[in-house]
Amino acid sequence: MMRLMSAPPNGNAPDPFTPDDGWMQLTAELAKGRTSSQVAAVVVQFARAHLAAEAGAVLLGTPQPELVLGVQERDWPLSLAALAWQAALNVPEAQFFERHADFAAAFPALVKSSVAGHTAGPAVALLPFSLGDTADLPTAWLLLTFASPHAFDAQARRQVLNLGSLCALALGRTQALVLQQAAADSQIHTEGLMRQLIEGSPVGIAVGDLQGRLVLVNDAYLRLLGLSRAEYEAGTVDWTALTPPEYREADEAAFARAFREGSSGRYEKEMLHRSGERLPLSVTLLRYEAGQTRYVMGYLSDVREKRAAELLARTQAYEGFADLTRDLTLHDDPVRLVGRVQELLVSLLPSSVSTYYELRGATWHLLSHRGEFVNPALLSTLQRGLPRGKTVNVDAAFDRQQPYFQDYHDPDSVLAAREEIRVIQSSVAFPVFAGQQVRGVLAVGLHLRRPWTANEKVVLESVMHSLRLALERTDTLQLLQSQNAELAARTRALEGFADLTRDIDFQSDPYALIERAQQVVQALLPQGFAVYYEPQGGLWRLKSQVGSVGNPELQAVLDAGISFEGTPNLLIPWRSGQPYYQDRYDQQADHLPEATAQLQTTATLPVVVAGEPRGVFAFGLNQGRPWTATEKAVLEAVVGALGLALEGAHGVQTLRQRSLELERINRELEQFAFIASHDLQEPLHTVTNFTELLLRRTDLKSDPKAAQYAHFITDGTARMKQLILDLLTFSRVKQGQTLGRVDSRRVLELVLQDLRGSLDAAGAEVQVGPLLPVQADETQLRQLFQNLIGNAVKFRAQGRPPVVQVSAQPDGAFVRFEVRDNGIGIAPEHAERVFTLFQRLHRRDEYAGSGLGLAIARRILEYHSGNIWLESRVGDGTSFFFTLPAAH
Repeated sequence: MMRLMSAPPNGNAPDPFTPDDGWMQLTAELAKGRTSSQVAAVVVQFARAHLAAEAGAVLLGTPQPELVLGVQERDWPLSLAALAWQAALNVPEAQFFERHADFAAAFPALVKSSVAGHTAGPAVALLPFSLGDTADLPTAWLLLTFASPHAFDAQARRQVLNLGSLCALALGRTQALVLQQAAADSQIHTEGLMRQLIEGSPVGIAVGDLQGRLVLVNDAYLRLLGLSRAEYEAGTVDWTALTPPEYREADEAAFARAFREGSSGRYEKEMLHRSGERLPLSVTLLRYEAGQTRYVMGYLSDVREKRAAELLARTQAYEGFADLTRDLTLHDDPVRLVGRVQELLVSLLPSSVSTYYELRGATWHLLSHRGEFVNPALLSTLQRGLPRGKTVNVDAAFDRQQPYFQDYHDPDSVLAAREEIRVIQSSVAFPVFAGQQVRGVLAVGLHLRRPWTANEKVVLESVMHSLRLALERTDTLQLLQSQNAELAARTRALEGFADLTRDIDFQSDPYALIERAQQVVQALLPQGFAVYYEPQGGLWRLKSQVGSVGNPELQAVLDAGISFEGTPNLLIPWRSGQPYYQDRYDQQADHLPEATAQLQTTATLPVVVAGEPRGVFAFGLNQGRPWTATEKAVLEAVVGALGLALEGAHGVQTLRQRSLELERINRELEQFAFIASHDLQEPLHTVTNFTELLLRRTDLKSDPKAAQYAHFITDGTARMKQLILDLLTFSRVKQGQTLGRVDSRRVLELVLQDLRGSLDAAGAEVQVGPLLPVQADETQLRQLFQNLIGNAVKFRAQGRPPVVQVSAQPDGAFVRFEVRDNGIGIAPEHAERVFTLFQRLHRRDEYAGSGLGLAIARRILEYHSGNIWLESRVGDGTSFFFTLPAAH
C-alpha cells in the first residue's frame, strides 16, 4: 500500500475532484508504465500541461537515493538537482511555497548555495510519500516548481496531492513488478546453481518429492550404485527395491524427521549395488523447498573405506598398545604404565598433549604428562594442582565414570587454568579404573579446533579398555608380589625362630625364648633394638633386651621401670590385644620427651599366652620412617610364634611333670600288684591245703553237707587264685617292652597248641586265614590271641559247635586282625562295657571267668599304639577287630 505523506490544505475543503479527460488519460498512461522513469515522465508532463508547473522531478530514496527524472524550463539544471536532493531530505510532509521568498526563508542556506547567481526563483510544491507497507518515513518525493508567485488554493493543492497519490501508486506497482521479476530471476538462478552444485558434487545426492519419486540424482549417486544416466532417465530402475527390507522402517522414520525438523541427522543403512553387493552407506536427509514445492534431498556416502580405516586404526592401536604392554613385567608402577599409554595416544593424535591426575584430598595432582605444551604456563599451572569441584573437565569423568568429550573445549571447565588452557581447542577425559574403583583421570587435549571423529573415539576407548586390563593385571601382580614378600618374610622369621629354639630346654627360663625371638627380629631389622616388658607392681619392668637404645639416660629409665598407666605405647597393645605401630613416635604421650628424643619409630605388640597377655614386645628405630607391610609381617609372625612357643613350653613342662607323676604311680601300682598277688596267694595256699587235709579225714559220704561246704571252699579259692593271676597279668602289661618283628601265624599256632584240650572238649573248629607279620611283643600277642579265642569257645551257643575264624589284612601302617565266632553274640549297648575291668554280662554259674580278659586285650593294644573294637548281633556271633603296627 502506498501512502502520501501530506498535510491538510489551507482554508476550507474544496468540492470533490471530478476527473476530466486529462486525469483519465493520466491514469491510463501510468498504468502502462513499467519503470519508475516512465512513471516520473508521465507525472511531470501532466503537471506542466494541466497544473501550470514549470518543471518537476521524482526522487526515490530506496534502496539508493536516485533522481529519476527532472524536467525544467529555466536554465538551472544543477540548481534544480541540488534543490531536489536537499529539500527532499528535510521535508517529512507535503509543503507548498507560493513565493520563492517563502522557500528561501525555509531553506536559506540551501537556496543561497544552490541558486547563486540567479535573481529570481520558483514557487515550490514538495510532496513526500511512502512506497512501503509499514514505513513511517517518506521513501519517495514529488517536486514541482511554478512561476513565483503562485497561488496554491484548496483546489490547486488537492490537484497536486491527487497527482502525488497517483504517482505513488504507479511507482509502487513498478517496484513490485521489479521485485517480482528479480525474485523470478533469482529463483531461476538459484535452481540452476543448485542443479550445478548437485550434479558437480562428488557426494552422491538424490532429490525426491513427497510421494517418494526421485526428481534429480547426480552422477556420483548413480556411480555409487553402479547405474547409468540412461537407465535413470528411462525410468527403468525400481528405487524402492534397492533398499533391503530391514532398513525401510529406518528410512521412513528419517524421511519424517527431515520434513518435521529440517534434517534427519546422520544414520547408516545398506543399499544394493547393481552387482547385488550390499553397500554400507552414511545417509543424511534434508528438507528442500523450491517455491511452493517441498522435496527431500539425500546425501549418501560410501563408508566402506571409513570402516576399513576404523578397523585399521583400532588394529594399529591394539598393536601399539601390545608393544607397550609386552614388557609389562618391567613396569610394575601403574603411573609408568599410564605414561606409556599417553605416549601412544600422543603419537596417534597429532598436535596433542595428555595429562594424568589422581585425587589427593581435595586436589587433583598431575602425576604424568606427555606431548609438547604450546603454552608452558599451562603445564606450570597444572603441576600446582587443580581444585576438586571446580575442574569440570576432570570431575565429570571421575564422577560419571564415563568418558567426557568436549568437541570445542570450554576454558571454564578448568577454572584454575582458564586463561592458560585457551590453547586447548578440543579435549576428552577418561576415568582410569583400579578394579571397580576409579583411581584417576587421563585427559587428552588437541591444539586444533575440531570435533572428535567416530574413528578417534573408537581408538581412544579401545586403548583405555586395554589400559584398564593392564592395570588390573599389574595390581594383581603387585598384590601377589606383596603377599609373597610378606609370606617369605614370615617364613624367614619363623624358620629363624625355629632354628634358635630347636635346642632350647623347655624346662629352662622362658625369657630365653623371648631373647631368642628378639635376636631373630633384630637380625631381620638390624637398624633397631628390641625390648620386652611385663607389668609388675604398677610399673612396666624390662625383662629382656637385645640391642642398644643409643641413649644412656633412656636405658636408665627403662631399667628402673616406667609407669604402667602413663605409657600408652605399651598400654594400648596390652589392653587391645593388637599390634600398635607408630611411624612417628609420640614422645609426649609416654611423658619421656627428653629421654626419648632420639627415638623416632616404634612398634609394640602384645605377647599372648593361652589367650591372656603376658607382656609387650617392643621394637624401636632411631630413624623416622613408616613401617612396611613386610616388616609388620615379620614382627607379627615372630611375636605370634613366641606366644605359641611360651604356651608350648608351659604345656610341655606340665605334661612332663604329669608323665613323671604317672610313671611313679605306675611303678607303685606294679609293685603293689606284685606284692598283693604274692601276699594274697599265701593264705589261699593255706586254706586250700588245710581243706584238703580235712577232706581226707572226713567221711564225705556220711556227711553231704560237709562235702558241699568243702566244694564251696575249694571252688572259691580256685576262682580267687585265677583272679589274682589275671590282676598280676594286667599290671604287667606295660609300654617299654621290646617290640620286634613277629610272625603272627607262628604265634597263633602256639596258642592253638596251648588251647588244644579245651578246643577238643568243646568240639571247636579254628579256621586260620591269611596272616601278616607285625611289630609287637611276642608274649603279649600270644596273650591277646589266647584271650580272644578262649572267649570265643567259652561263649559258644547251645546246639552248634563253635567255629572261630582268624584273618588279617593291611590297613595303612597297621595290620588289621579279625577274630570271628558263631557264639551267643553281644548286645550293641554292651559293646564298650565288655572292655572294662571286672565287667561281666552273665552269671558265674552260666559262664566262668574273672571279667579281665578283654580289659587285658585292650591294655596290650594300647601299649602297641593299636586299637580294638567289636561288631556283633545277639545270637549270630561276634567279630573282634584289632590293629597292630605292620612289621618294618
